[in-house]
This record gives sequence, C-alpha cells and structure tokens, in this order.
Amino acid sequence: MTKKLTHEYVKSYIESFLGYRLLSKKYINETAKLSIQCPKGHSWDVCFASFRSGNRCAICRGTKRKTIEEAKNLFEKHGYQLLDKEYINSKHKMRLLCPKNHVCHISYRRFDEGGRCTFCSGRRKKTFEEIKTIYVNTGHILLEKEFKNTKTKMRSLCPKGHLCHMTYDRFVNSKYKCLECSGNAKKTIKDLKLKFEKHGHTLLAYKYINAHTNMQILCPKQHSFEASYNSFFTKGNRCPVCSGTKKKSFEEVKALFEKEGYICLEDTYTNATTKIKLICPQGHHCSLPYYTFNNGHRCPYCAEKGFDLNKPGNLYYLRIKINQKFFYKIGITNRPIQVRISEFPYPCEILWHKSYLFGYMAYEKEQLILKKYEKYKYKNSKFKFNGSSELFIKDVLKKDIFDE
Repeated sequence: MTKKLTHEYVKSYIESFLGYRLLSKKYINETAKLSIQCPKGHSWDVCFASFRSGNRCAICRGTKRKTIEEAKNLFEKHGYQLLDKEYINSKHKMRLLCPKNHVCHISYRRFDEGGRCTFCSGRRKKTFEEIKTIYVNTGHILLEKEFKNTKTKMRSLCPKGHLCHMTYDRFVNSKYKCLECSGNAKKTIKDLKLKFEKHGHTLLAYKYINAHTNMQILCPKQHSFEASYNSFFTKGNRCPVCSGTKKKSFEEVKALFEKEGYICLEDTYTNATTKIKLICPQGHHCSLPYYTFNNGHRCPYCAEKGFDLNKPGNLYYLRIKINQKFFYKIGITNRPIQVRISEFPYPCEILWHKSYLFGYMAYEKEQLILKKYEKYKYKNSKFKFNGSSELFIKDVLKKDIFDE
C-alpha cells in the first residue's frame, strides 16, 4: 500500500520550483485541489497529481476558464449577440445571434478559431424538404422519411426505376446517381458465373461478397484454387498449379535442400523470399531464401570464386544499359569494383558505392535492399548474366540524377 504524502512533503516539493508557493494549509490526497501561487503572483487551484505531471499556472498559459463576460465580449466584438445566460466551457455550444439575425450554435473555442454562422457560410444542415427537392430535380424519388446526415445512406428510385442506396454526399458529388445505370452496380453471383465460364473457368462459390474477397474457382484442367474478382480479371492471375506459381510445401522445399546436401534447420516454410536456416555440406551455418537457392545461390562461406564474408567487401549500385533501356543493380565484391563490373556484358556506370571492413556487413546490407525492393526486381530471364538476379527495373535508391 502506498504511503500517504504529508503536507510538509507536498509543500517542499511545490516550493522547490522557483517562485511557486503552496497557499493551502491542508493536504487531503493527490486528486484534491490545492491553492497555489505562481512566480507572477497568480493564484489557481490544481491537484497535486496534476502539478507533478507538469501542469502550471492556467493564467500564464492562457488556458484559464473564461467567464460569461469574457465570452460575451468576444462575441460582441464581431457583431454577435450571446443569447445564453451561462458559460460552461470552451467546447460547449452556445446560442448566438449573428449580424444578419440568424440564430446559430457555436462553441467559444470554435468561434475563437474563426467559426461563424453556418447560415451565412452556407454550411448549415439542410432540412429534409430541401434534400427531397434536390433528389426530385435530378429525376429521383427519395424513399426515406427523414434526413440524418450527409454520411448516412438513403434509398431512392432513379428515373428508370432502379433502387439506389447512396449517401447524400456521394449523390450530390457523383456524376452517376444510379450505379445500375452507370454499370457500376455490385455483380450478382449469376453474372459472375457466366463471366468466369467465358474464360473457361467454373466458379464454385455460392456467394459473392466483394471484388477483393477470394472465391473458389475450378480451372479448365480441373484444379481448384482461390482468387478474388479483381485478382482474376484485373491482374490476370490464374490457376497457380498450371502457371507453376503454387506455393511449395515444406516437404518439397526440404527435399530440394537435401538433394544438394544441405540440412534444413527450420520446421516450417513461410514463402520463397523468407530466409531459411541451413547447414551446408561443409558444416557452415547460413541463411538463404528458397527463391535464391533455387536460382543457384549456395553457401556464401563456401564460394570459391564468389564473395568472402570475412574479407573486406564493397557494396556498389550501378546503372546498366541493356537494349536502350536502363536497369539498376545492387552488388557486392571483395575485388575492386571496376574489375568486377568489367565482367558484365553490358555498359554500366557506378552511381554509388561503400567499403566495409568485413564482407558480411556488405552482404547483410545488400540483402536488406533486395528484400525491401523485391517488387521492383527484374523477373524476366531474357537478359541473364552473372549478377542479373540483383537487377531492378527502376532507380530504387534514387541515386541517378538523370533518371526520367
């Protein structure tokens, strides 16, 4: 149980701050108000817990609660008349009469920040009759009996008799008032099945939620897979079994490593770009993603002609011109960079480089960059050469001043 603080301790704590004085003669607890005087002679009430948290004189900070007279003076200064007789706080809305005799409700804080009469500014909430007239003028029949706000959906009938559900904001600002007439209405499961059949696929799902939710689909070779409407029709994704992109099982990945004499230390397989802990045939512990291992990368410690992690290493970033197009490459080498890039079959230019005392530092930095910008990597095998697996289709490090 926490020991109760004494009046002497609280007094000494408050007065340890230069110029502050405790005026209260009694201390009850941390949440009970105390009367304190600031260095400028202002007296105000605050609990000890609040003072200890850093709250100081409200008058000096300009946060002291306003009086009804102060609020009235501010409103009258701008031609407004205060109709309320009581001031609660700066967030509480009060009734005012604007210079054009509109009765409006504005808080002191909102008014002090520049808020004024909603009638004069045109931001007044519309009445149900005004909303109904706007719908009628566009040929729509509003089926609702009340108007809540601009963000609540309302039912209406378009000139062609289609039932529409749309918020007032969207109705007013949208070019198309009826989704059915514009061709943007939510698809039915029947429409989707016909569309999939035109592409040789069978839709097995019985319910359609939205364009981003996966559905069960049967390809022409009778493979069952999941894909969303957008994934299938917009991105062109098809059966992963037929396309060879089906996720490997842990057993398949493990079998590939063991075939090359590697021991897999993991119990699960996440994806092709996640590193997997391995022991190479020479007993070295290394981590390699399935994707890079399948492309021919092996233990970096064993590399005879490759990269030595224990020797000084260079990390470099190049611009390579291939068939009148620019590509960008990240790479590491223990040799001088000019010697390394002389082996490339295409003209290249060094945009950036950094030297490290140990090669593993350069290697780790390279792997971070490759993982971060994985989506910009060049996937085609048309321009294949030693080092092409680190090619990017854009300047990911933004080092090329001539990049268009």
